Amino acid sequence: MEKFENQLLTPQQVSDLLQITVGTLENWRLKNHGPKFLKLGGQHRSPVRYRLQDVEDFMFDDAKKPKEQA
Repeated sequence: MEKFENQLLTPQQVSDLLQITVGTLENWRLKNHGPKFLKLGGQHRSPVRYRLQDVEDFMFDDAKKPKEQA
């Protein structure tokens, strides 16, 4: 049985989960921002997938923390 944290999600599934557009995810990938992703194959146009655990880590690690007051 596959563990949920290893479940692979499509960009559309991740965009739905994060409530952002697929285009925003693509821009984040180009800027090394956003959740970690995998390219299935070595080609430029290879499909992109996201591990559910990586998306969850991004969501919670990116949560806003109180700023320190100077």
